[in-house]
Amino acid sequence: MQELYLDANAHVSLSQAARNVYNKYLELGHPSSLNAIGRKSAALLEGARAKIAELIGAKTPNQIYFTSGCTQAAEWATNITFAFNKNIACSPIEHVAVRDPVEIKGCDLEKVNSNGLLISNKFECLICIHSHNEFGTIQDFSNIERKFLFSDLSQTLGKEQLNVTDLNVDIGIFGAHKFGGPTGVGFMYMKNPNLWEPFGTGGRYFLDRTGTPDVIG
Repeated sequence: MQELYLDANAHVSLSQAARNVYNKYLELGHPSSLNAIGRKSAALLEGARAKIAELIGAKTPNQIYFTSGCTQAAEWATNITFAFNKNIACSPIEHVAVRDPVEIKGCDLEKVNSNGLLISNKFECLICIHSHNEFGTIQDFSNIERKFLFSDLSQTLGKEQLNVTDLNVDIGIFGAHKFGGPTGVGFMYMKNPNLWEPFGTGGRYFLDRTGTPDVIG
């Protein structure tokens, strides 16, 4: 019997293109090292950062920060959002990775209609998922007035046209396993890199997640 996989909004298998890259670059070094393999690793990592920036419509590669998945990106983005904003509102349909750290910080929960679309359309600071992973709602951010927007964009990339500059997103978070990349790899987009704040200790490279970079990922 043929097996059909019908849970692509939860997890997409590693694409063949990503698998080929994994197999090609298994022997990589530390991108902070000055030896030849370290310099090669750094070049590959920065090449990936530039490609991602172009893919999502970011203006510069230094708006992209690598994380250990979308959950870490969500916590990091939550900390930054609450550090620089007041009067924060959050949609009630967020993924648990966003909802949990936001609830710990405390904010106003907004109301949505029967289709999961926000009823209010004016905010000072809004936390709202763009494409919902369970029932498919896509928020129309062009109709929502706000001064700051933090959005989970993982479900949008690979399914819909996405340009973070056109959407006017201040912080966007992504998990690679939602669009054919490896599990445990993600990234955060920040429109204004000056809002960056450290997340944890023991940083190794650029302004990315702490610890040794997952260059292949």
